[in-house]
Amino acid sequence: MSLLIAEAAAAALTLTALDLTWINLAAPALGFDYLATVAAIQGAPAAARPVGLLAYPVMAAAAWRGARAGMARGAGADTPSAAAAGAAEQGFFIYAVYDLTNTFLFKGWGAGLAAIDIAWGTFAFAAAGAAVGAVRAWWARRRQG
Repeated sequence: MSLLIAEAAAAALTLTALDLTWINLAAPALGFDYLATVAAIQGAPAAARPVGLLAYPVMAAAAWRGARAGMARGAGADTPSAAAAGAAEQGFFIYAVYDLTNTFLFKGWGAGLAAIDIAWGTFAFAAAGAAVGAVRAWWARRRQG
């Protein structure tokens, strides 16, 4: 397996697992029920539009790209924390555009939901970036040993 594939897999698995757990378990327990909000807006549950799941590979690619950019910013920045910072930046902007647009387009998508979702996306992307950085660090140690 190449480093590129291992990094991409780490980003995809981390981001997807975290996001599905957030949407289905954690957020509803905190009073943010995305699935009910979506059903109220479009008149059908989110599962009625499975093509939307294609967003996950796109988001994973963005997290991976942000992580790589974060690690490339300077000498010695090839660390999980630099990768997390770069991916978090990507996540913030992606979620901000999505959520702020939703507050404009959909009556049921309020500012509170947008704010918590932007914070969530920033965190989820940071975690995916940290996973990419950890894979890179593991790969480097493996090659040295």
